[in-house]
Amino acid sequence: VLTFYVNVTPTVTRDYCQFTFDLPSKVTDLVNRGDCIINVSGWSDDTDVIPLFNVIGVGIPGTKTAMVKFASINTSLHYFQISCTYTF
Repeated sequence: VLTFYVNVTPTVTRDYCQFTFDLPSKVTDLVNRGDCIINVSGWSDDTDVIPLFNVIGVGIPGTKTAMVKFASINTSLHYFQISCTYTF
């Protein structure tokens, strides 16, 4: 299980954005998007929390990498809590 927190600054407003990250200690490539189970929650405005909608996390087949895709609210900081489960 990999759990972490990350801040992202989108470059566009009200559009789909994404970021990727490597899966530590992963030896074999992912075969399916569901080979890495990702629970992700996100928000904008750390003072008056605004939840993000349309947030998904999936593995990228043929790699040792995962992706989080989301709809940005604006170009200010967006905050994410991510928990991934996968086999090495």
